[in-house]
Amino acid sequence: MKTSLSIDTDPAFIRPLGQAQNEFLQVLLSAFSIRHGDRGLVLDVEFDFETPAIWLRRAKAYIGRQLSLTSTHD
Repeated sequence: MKTSLSIDTDPAFIRPLGQAQNEFLQVLLSAFSIRHGDRGLVLDVEFDFETPAIWLRRAKAYIGRQLSLTSTHD
C-alpha cells in the first residue's frame, strides 16, 4: 500500500508502522471514510506495515506544525 503525505516526513518523528515503537502509536491515515450503518457509524480504514506512524509525544506537535504549514500554502 503506497501512502503519500504532503508534509515533511522526518524519520526522527515518522516511520513506517512496522518500524515504529508501540508506547504511543498513531497511524497517519491519508484516507478513510465514515458512513451510516445499521447500528450507527462505520469507519472504513486501510493500512499496512508501511503506513506512516508516530510513536513519540513530541511527534504529535511536529505533525501539527507540518499540517499548519500545508494549510497556509493551499
